[in-house]
Amino acid sequence: MKFRRFVLIAAITLFSIFVRPLRGQNAAVVRLSYVSGTVQILQNGAVQFPKAVQNMPLFSGYTLETEDDGEAEVEFADGSVARITPNSSLLLTHLEPEGSSASTTFELTAGLGYFELNFGQGQNFLCRVGPGKIQPVANTIFRATLDNQPEVAVFAGSVHLDAGPDSNVIHQGDTGHFGADMPAGNALAEAITPDSWDQWNADRDSAIAEQAQTQTAARDESAAPQDPGWNDLDANGNWYPVADYGNVWVPNGVDADWDPFGYGYWGDYSGYGAVWVSGYPWGWLPYHCGAWNYFQFGWGWVPGGCGLGWSPIVAVWNAPPRYRLPPRPPHPVPMGGGRGIVARGLTVVDRGAASRGPWAAGSSVAGLRNSQSLVNGATTLRPLPRRPVSNILVRSRGDGIGMPTTHVGVPVAHVPSAAGPVGARVPSYVTPEHVPAAPRPSYTPPPASHYEAPHYSPPAAPSRPH
Repeated sequence: MKFRRFVLIAAITLFSIFVRPLRGQNAAVVRLSYVSGTVQILQNGAVQFPKAVQNMPLFSGYTLETEDDGEAEVEFADGSVARITPNSSLLLTHLEPEGSSASTTFELTAGLGYFELNFGQGQNFLCRVGPGKIQPVANTIFRATLDNQPEVAVFAGSVHLDAGPDSNVIHQGDTGHFGADMPAGNALAEAITPDSWDQWNADRDSAIAEQAQTQTAARDESAAPQDPGWNDLDANGNWYPVADYGNVWVPNGVDADWDPFGYGYWGDYSGYGAVWVSGYPWGWLPYHCGAWNYFQFGWGWVPGGCGLGWSPIVAVWNAPPRYRLPPRPPHPVPMGGGRGIVARGLTVVDRGAASRGPWAAGSSVAGLRNSQSLVNGATTLRPLPRRPVSNILVRSRGDGIGMPTTHVGVPVAHVPSAAGPVGARVPSYVTPEHVPAAPRPSYTPPPASHYEAPHYSPPAAPSRPH
């Protein structure tokens, strides 16, 4: 390893040690990877962030709640995801880091959710739905609901359902109904009642799979090459081998005025203080491990320590003269109005259109590719070659889970006689702990985007201070 890279990685390590509070140093954290509409975050029953945004970190004990226009997706380090639809709620009861023998546990406390969980790939999962405990026994995709009678519908793989006196394995294409008012325990149906939100889940899968179609070798040196954040980077930029630094990532569609910390938020998190939340759709991995460095061609991100721990913000190394990170807000951030304040615990940072780049609100980065060379002093840098990923199914992050194409439009389920006569309406599930959510609208697929990224223009001189 070259001396300069050695010094940089050592600095990253020391920065992480001093920035990361000791009591949260080894805490498991997951990413809020997708948000649409109104979503809020609760902690211990109290609203912590009335308006959630993409790339926010989530910890044990946090709850996601969606309103009648809200959608949310949680991304785990092994590529598994949990998604909730409008008028739904998901409690992250307990999060475990990869490699732990204990289970990461979450609970659908209201509404309708989709869960795509890897099995035996570094994490164990337990999903609670009403009185039921659901665990994957293979890579699985399932839908769970508490709108009426609690049920789980398995689109791919198999799950083990433990609901009181009965314990069953629910296989692909089957639905399990359960609850205290089911006289014979779990009622199995060899069919799945279709729901318009099945297509939403499939559309999210397709968007993820599109980003994972090609990869570079940059992730191979990481302690966590399966982290889905690498797919974000391969899809939205290029890697360049830089002498003394190794592989350096540069985003597509930015110019000399672009600032890696020019567009995002400061989040006020209990136990961590100010945590950086990037406004860029790929902005997870490059802001919680490694470091940003200013080269002769502009800003680039140097990985380091990824998979070895999570930091609330990464180091900036060798910045342009007089460059400063956005000032941290006072602690705590108050609720209500004020310049730059959108909600308690969340402060907007926006240094202008040049910093927002092609990822401003309303734009799409789908299909961004950039293959031109960069000049670093007397050296011409060419991007790392890409390798196609042949085992990608309909949805894949990490090793991937395949979504069958026949799950939409399958016959309506007939509940067996344990729940009443064949074809009877499933009884409502109402207990003192649960009130059915308000009806949600049907899913309407968004129009296709035709966004084209501007060409990357390397700066001729160090960028102006902000």
